[in-house]
Amino acid sequence: MTELTVKLLGAALLTGAGALLGWNRTRDLRRRLALLRELSGGLGLLSDELTALRTPLPSILEALRDRPFFELLRASFGTAPLPELWTRAAHTLELDRADRETLAALGAVVGRYDAEQQAAEIAAVRRRLDERGLALEAEIAGRAKNYTALGASFGAIAAVMLL
Repeated sequence: MTELTVKLLGAALLTGAGALLGWNRTRDLRRRLALLRELSGGLGLLSDELTALRTPLPSILEALRDRPFFELLRASFGTAPLPELWTRAAHTLELDRADRETLAALGAVVGRYDAEQQAAEIAAVRRRLDERGLALEAEIAGRAKNYTALGASFGAIAAVMLL
């Protein structure tokens, strides 16, 4: 291999690595969006069960066990006060701090008030999470290609500087 070939190969690798970093950023945003949607759907089911059927919370958590947040709650239910478990579970999620805090605050309400009050608080949190999801979706749509292109550009610049 000639020196030029090695340099060109290195430049291509740096450019590809930069593009991959940009792609990873987009993938992380998409994963966060999926989690927000999953949480919103789970909270909707929780609210429906509480208000329409008056189902006990342990049974609701059992029904929602295929959703990671609710599985954490179900698995540790009864080991500590529900607000503490809820907050702990919310802080394990890969969300922005504000989104985790919004969800964590709901723990002080679930299981403590009548079904209508709980449903109203759940609806408010769902609206906030849905709004955040819409904003994130718009960010992904507007920036997905930009992140990849920017990463590739930085990789190319690094490659040129090293040549």
